[in-house]
Amino acid sequence: MDEKRVQTYLNLINQLLTYPNQKEEILRQNKELLDNGFLQTATYFAQMLQEKGKEQPAGFLYNLIHQLFVVNVTQNKQEDYIDFLLKILPAIRNGATQEQIYLLFHQNLDKLNLQSAQTLRIWANKTFPTLKPEQQQGIGYDIYKYNVLIQKFPLGNRAGNLEIAITGYEILLSIFTQKDFPENWARIQNSLGAAYRERIKGNKVDNLEIAITSYERALIIYTQKDFPVDWADTQNNLGNAYISRIKGDKADNLETAIACYERALIIHTQQDFPAYWATTQHNLGNAYSDRIKGDKADNLETAISSFERALIIRTQQDFPYNWATTQNNLGNVYSARIKGDKANNLETAIACYKRALIIHTQQDFPYDWATTQNNLGNVYSARIKGNKADNL
Repeated sequence: MDEKRVQTYLNLINQLLTYPNQKEEILRQNKELLDNGFLQTATYFAQMLQEKGKEQPAGFLYNLIHQLFVVNVTQNKQEDYIDFLLKILPAIRNGATQEQIYLLFHQNLDKLNLQSAQTLRIWANKTFPTLKPEQQQGIGYDIYKYNVLIQKFPLGNRAGNLEIAITGYEILLSIFTQKDFPENWARIQNSLGAAYRERIKGNKVDNLEIAITSYERALIIYTQKDFPVDWADTQNNLGNAYISRIKGDKADNLETAIACYERALIIHTQQDFPAYWATTQHNLGNAYSDRIKGDKADNLETAISSFERALIIRTQQDFPYNWATTQNNLGNVYSARIKGDKANNLETAIACYKRALIIHTQQDFPYDWATTQNNLGNVYSARIKGNKADNL
């Protein structure tokens, strides 16, 4: 996306947030900017505000995005959405690669929205009753692959993509029941949990509770004995949901997350599943760095050990983005470390942040770059070594 165009979008977003009561007039005066690029930028901006705890302006933007979607979809006939769906599903059935499907998504960005999710449900409700069970299952497999791909698709509107995936998974649960297709049912529940954990639309508290319930349902079938790898994957996912959980006691939620990660590591060993092992070690580091129970100094030491273990596999060469993320988080722990020499801890934190910035560049990962720059600034303001004036 053109940098000048993005800046124009950002200026419009700031204007809307500054003068929310004049929203309709501002939109009327800037109709030429209300395209998919604006929706994508507004969604990214809203996510950033939400992550910073600024729920009111984030909610304002999400409502605006939904409003513009409604306006947009009224300009598209439902037949266009069905035509799009009937291009995607046969392509998947015929073995199209991820790159080929993503090209179709890219060519139809205007249809990756809430209307597409609604159309999928309407089409399924009309179509499936007319099919034999084996035909339903065949199309069901295609829909599942579509859901997985749209859930991971990096372009378009993230909120709309997730609604399409959620709708698809919910449709599939009526075809692949726990009784008749237990393994498929568990896989869908696990995927549904991931979609709800990331969901933008709806209430964040409720979304996380649904995610937890979905993961716990998956674990009814995914037992350690019968499906050890899927069991470990789901335990890791459940830990991620508990670490983000809003309901319940925060300290208890973190303890549950830690227990989930430690269970996952029974299967996710460094030897057998090095990448998964590293990811779970990274997640465990996050949980221990935030842990409320136990001794704070010991928790931070455990977090450091977990991040350093993750970096054995998450190297700059093999996993550059993950390497940078773990370096940033390791810097956070060293900046807060209680044990050891304070001055040396801060120097280690600075080194971690600088390594993260090798990958977290402003051009490629603007949000990560800004976060790491902010962390680096905080450490320099507290730095003991060096010239105080230069540090500031």
